[in-house]
Amino acid sequence: MKKNLLYICILLVCISSCSDKNSEKKAKDSTSASNTKADDDEANYIEFSQTILKANEQSIITEETVLYSDSFLTKPTKTTLPEGEIVTIKKYSGKLRNGNWAEPVYYIQIHSNENYISYGYIAQSKIACFNDTLSSGNLVYMTLDYDHEIDHFMGKVLMTDHKGKPLDRKSMDLHIFIEDEVPHSFYYYFALFEHEKTGLDGITDAFNIHAGYDACGYPSADQLFLWNGNKLIAGPSSSSVADADVFYSFSSLLFPSDSLGKQGYITEIITSEEPANSEYEESDSTEYRKDSTVILYKWNKDEGYANGDTVVKTTKTYIRTYQE
Repeated sequence: MKKNLLYICILLVCISSCSDKNSEKKAKDSTSASNTKADDDEANYIEFSQTILKANEQSIITEETVLYSDSFLTKPTKTTLPEGEIVTIKKYSGKLRNGNWAEPVYYIQIHSNENYISYGYIAQSKIACFNDTLSSGNLVYMTLDYDHEIDHFMGKVLMTDHKGKPLDRKSMDLHIFIEDEVPHSFYYYFALFEHEKTGLDGITDAFNIHAGYDACGYPSADQLFLWNGNKLIAGPSSSSVADADVFYSFSSLLFPSDSLGKQGYITEIITSEEPANSEYEESDSTEYRKDSTVILYKWNKDEGYANGDTVVKTTKTYIRTYQE
């Protein structure tokens, strides 16, 4: 239910944000230039608000990496940061263009030794940009990274116990657009939505990680993750995208514990609507096509979910009349 309400909110935001989309894109994108010098305080101040990691926030290292002494990451130090190392973000220090991603670089403070505080530079893809705590006490972290092989932005998800011990890790496709050779990654937001109960055999924790951008025509993505006490299982993904009065497509997942759920299955419901005529022009009377699809994923507590079987697929058309 919480997720369905989220989709409704996204649609309402999209309708209201269409008129603001052009003005938002005029804002200075911190990925638009090459590396900015770390000591350029004015530039750092302007661009910092558009980055995902904020000044004086604490985060953790999600992948073993070397600490650098320069913001261009060309001078490695003798310090290697292990997975789980706690760091404080001191300031945004520019970016390094790497293929289609001008990756942010941060100046950080390291906390591993109480008697000795060290500093250095590190790329964003090594630092968790999002974290949340489940009701079980387990923690979930996500790092924004770019997969050059598939040309997609990925979220690398790390789950730990309440003491920070890594339990398992998985990835999710964030469906972030790339425009003018750089993405809108600095405007995206991430959130975790926990499912209190699913009715799926063997599952003790279940949550969705949501990635979205509040503008028309930009897709948001939800990836389901399920914890069975031994491994983190990536479940079916769902998504939503809309452009006011033109089209929309929403998908949501139901569990056996939901009133419309089916025992032993994860149910996906997809609804979409768009003009029936591909050469769409808004008029006083426009014909629309609405599609509805229901997919069932068989659940197995040891193997996860099987390929989905489409059990319902319907299409109907109707005339929408606009009145002054």
